[in-house]
Amino acid sequence: MPLQRRLLQPLYSRVLTSPATRRAWRSMQDWLGRISRRPLRLTVWLRLDDPQCALLAQMLPQLLDHYPLELDLRVLPPLSEHDPHATIDAWHLAQFYQLRFHSLTPPAPEDCWLGCRILLATTNLSQEERLVLLRQLFACVWEHQHSKLATLALRFPPEDEESALERMAAEQEECSRTPGVASGALAFGNEYFQGLDDLPELVSRLEAANLNRLEHTPGVGPAVFPDTGFLITDSEMLATVRAQRYRLDFYFCFCDPYSYLNLEGLFALADHYSLRLRLFPVTIPRTGRVAARPLPPAGLLWQSARHASLRQREFGDVCLPDAAGLRYCHALMAHAERLGRDREMAESLLASIWARGRDLSYRPHLLAALREAGFDKTDPDNVLTSLPANIVERHGAAWQSLELPSLPGLVLNSGAGIALCGADRLWALDMALADTLNK
Repeated sequence: MPLQRRLLQPLYSRVLTSPATRRAWRSMQDWLGRISRRPLRLTVWLRLDDPQCALLAQMLPQLLDHYPLELDLRVLPPLSEHDPHATIDAWHLAQFYQLRFHSLTPPAPEDCWLGCRILLATTNLSQEERLVLLRQLFACVWEHQHSKLATLALRFPPEDEESALERMAAEQEECSRTPGVASGALAFGNEYFQGLDDLPELVSRLEAANLNRLEHTPGVGPAVFPDTGFLITDSEMLATVRAQRYRLDFYFCFCDPYSYLNLEGLFALADHYSLRLRLFPVTIPRTGRVAARPLPPAGLLWQSARHASLRQREFGDVCLPDAAGLRYCHALMAHAERLGRDREMAESLLASIWARGRDLSYRPHLLAALREAGFDKTDPDNVLTSLPANIVERHGAAWQSLELPSLPGLVLNSGAGIALCGADRLWALDMALADTLNK
């Protein structure tokens, strides 16, 4: 890695992720909002076939009861293919937040298109009326209430089909041009929040701006796995789960901050339930693009720094590995796995990248990471030459076969097999393990 990049990346990321920088940025945005005298706006990007948006629509009324925000709904066109993992993930989120979501069957495409046209044609409704309509549309689409949807279409004549297609295509194009924006995203004060995962941080942002007009905050708790405390604590029930010796596969990427942020909680959960934990580092196309950048993506750093503060994890001095650094990482993980010490190696390498600003293609930095992992006498160059053939490709193929949409990924082999992915889904894994007692 060039010296300039090795020095600049940690400095840049440290400044960008510091709490002082975030406070200064937010104070400036609040000041600009006050002097412009424009109404405070909350922008939400929605797709009617997105199950997380169905949950978000249930949370928005509570949010807007507390904060005087003007709601700007951006309707995106439905996808041509259904993602079953997104539906299962939404089911877990619904259990966590105690929301209504009962059907795992994808909605009919024609219902989604009709619902979109109705929503686009009702911009003249008041904000409260449109929120009620939004919840009704999601209920009709996801609970397959075709007759009720037809009744809504009679009451609210849909947008012309050609005009609706043009408007949604324009929204989709703008969405694809803006980093950090996708279906389920929210924007406030030039800052983006990713659906339910970032809703607690959005509430914190609104509270910091003194916008709450009620005496209490919305009941939105962070879906973050706690350092201590598990659903199963009874000794007999815990012994039952431990006796099963379930296997847990953790797919992670060195260029993904959530792979690092989830590691401590993952080890705690695996130890508590006596899971046979296996670590699989993978390289995906996005890995190469991120690793090739001279500086880490600002949006990725900003968002992951918020999640790091929730977990109280050391984070911020970031130095993403280049192609040579990634080869060392994969070789050292394979070496540590043969010795049964892959946990220590993964923790040291990921902390070096995301918290200690080390260039893992630079020998002094690499040796420092090895010392922290307890591999003082290991020569990384010798390990690199003995890297098993095609191991990176094999891990990548195993990951692709799962068809999970994001990293990190968790696969619990408990008979039926449970696959989870996302910024933080350890709490969902804890729920899944508790559910095995009922089978």
